[in-house]
Amino acid sequence: MIDDVVKEDPAKEDLAGFPYFSSLAMAPFLCRALSVERIIVAFPCAERQRVVSLIRELRELDVQIDVVPFFFDVLSPSMDVHSIEGLPLLGLRPARLPKSSILFKRAMDLTLSALGLLVLAPLFGLIAVAIKLDSKGPVFFRQVRMGHNGKTFRIFKFRTMQADADAMKSDVRHLSKHAQGSGDPRMFKIPDDPRITRVGGFLRRYSLDELPQLLDVFMGDMSLVGPRPLILEEDNFVNDWARHRLDLKPGVTGPWQVLGRDEIPFGEMVELDYSYVTNWSISGDLKLILRTVPIVSRGAAV
Repeated sequence: MIDDVVKEDPAKEDLAGFPYFSSLAMAPFLCRALSVERIIVAFPCAERQRVVSLIRELRELDVQIDVVPFFFDVLSPSMDVHSIEGLPLLGLRPARLPKSSILFKRAMDLTLSALGLLVLAPLFGLIAVAIKLDSKGPVFFRQVRMGHNGKTFRIFKFRTMQADADAMKSDVRHLSKHAQGSGDPRMFKIPDDPRITRVGGFLRRYSLDELPQLLDVFMGDMSLVGPRPLILEEDNFVNDWARHRLDLKPGVTGPWQVLGRDEIPFGEMVELDYSYVTNWSISGDLKLILRTVPIVSRGAAV
């Protein structure tokens, strides 16, 4: 990564694991000495003309050069690259999905959710018995979530906490890792939550508690892949352009699932959802589904 990074700069800690150097002038020398094959230029602090001159010099060294555009947040792989009078332009297509794509996504959801419910029926039965034997209360946990275009729905999940967990929320709020001074008040996550049952801890570790959401997909409230289904308290913090994250139905999995689950900051999660919705594609959904399987099979800390 090319940048004017000085060794005294405290921001260098953000580059842990990445080689960096203190001067742009060193780039050509290091490229020759280390046989560098590729360089990524990302928001250099140096003057524009210095960076342009450096890139021109590096091109003579047979080095692959990638430039991160300043508006990468709203760009996507599906953007158009064209030019006007020799000036290269990056074109963004309208974010609205054609009806054919929406119908195809719904057909895929309906087919795969029905198949999943049929195949997983014996597992559902075993989990239900384990929950009833482990603690008092219902098998399923129902909670209101914000859905497509601002319409609420009640999500299906296997119960993983004590039956009165919601009533105890105010009593354990101080245990949330986001309740500290450096935490995010928009999020609520308690490591080793004391309300979680023994069976619930196992179900959560392997995301088995999420399986009943296939019922929500089959009924049309959710999709197999989509933005994260937020509780109403969290949804209140989503405003302006970010509301478009619900132009598609919430998903059982999505970019937030494969990139970090609860470890992703709230603001970044919202941006990921917005990017997913505005750049949606069938191939993207299939890739996210395939990436989800090995992640949940490895398990995660509760």
